[in-house]
Amino acid sequence: MEISKKSISMKKNIVFISTSEPNSTTLQYSINSWKKWSYDNDHEFLILDENICDDSSFNKYFIFDLLEESNIEYDQILMTNSNSIIHPNAPNIFNLTNNKLNGTFYDSSYDFLLRNIENYSKYMFDGFTFPYWEYLDTEFLIINNKHKNFINKVKDFYLKNLHDIDNIKSTFQLNSDQPVFNFLLHQEKIDFNILPYEWNMQDLLRKEAINNNNPTLFTNIGWVYQFNFLSSHKNHLMQNTYKKLYQ
Repeated sequence: MEISKKSISMKKNIVFISTSEPNSTTLQYSINSWKKWSYDNDHEFLILDENICDDSSFNKYFIFDLLEESNIEYDQILMTNSNSIIHPNAPNIFNLTNNKLNGTFYDSSYDFLLRNIENYSKYMFDGFTFPYWEYLDTEFLIINNKHKNFINKVKDFYLKNLHDIDNIKSTFQLNSDQPVFNFLLHQEKIDFNILPYEWNMQDLLRKEAINNNNPTLFTNIGWVYQFNFLSSHKNHLMQNTYKKLYQ
C-alpha cells in the first residue's frame, strides 16, 4: 500500500496523519493546517485515509512498512490525527526533540488514565506498571529510525493480541493502542521526552480554554489543538479555528 504518489528521495522530516474518517466534514481543516505548516517548514506531509487493521488506532504503527513500500526517505516523523489543527506560527518542533521519542502527557481525565493503567496491568501485562505521569498521549508522537524496532513491536503485539485487546477495551470502556504503547514503552525502557501541553492541547472545554466571550481562546496559548473531546461542537470549533488562523 502506498501513501504517496511520488517517491521522496531526499531525507525530510515527515508529518503523518492517519484517519479512519476520510469523508469527515472536519478533515479538510486538519489536513490543510498541517499541509501549510509542513510546507512552510520544508517538511513532507503524508496522509493515510484507509484502515490497515480492524482497530484504526493501530494504523499509525505500520508507518515504517508504509514508508519503505512507498520508497520514502525520512529523518524524523511526527504522527498525529485528523482531529487536530496546528497554529501556522508554531515553531519547528523537530528542532526540539534531541533525537528522542517525543510525546505529551495524557492531560485529560485522570479517572480514564488510571483505569487504563490498572486494567491493562492486571489483564495483559502481568502486574507490571509505571508512573501515571509518564503516560503519553499517542495522538501526538515524534519518532525516528532509532524507534523502528519499538514501533514494530507495538504493531506485532497488536497483531498477536488483537482479540484480548478488543475484549479489555470493550469490557472496561478503555483505549486500545494508547495503553499498549505506554506499557511497551516502559517495558522496553525507551528513552523519551515529554513535551509541554502547548504541543497537544486536549480537553479544551474543561480547561476553560474555550468560553462564550472567546471561543478560540486556546489559540493564544499553544500550538496544536485537539478537538476529539468536543464531539458535539467539533465541526463548528474546527471551522472557526481554521478560519481565524489561516484565512
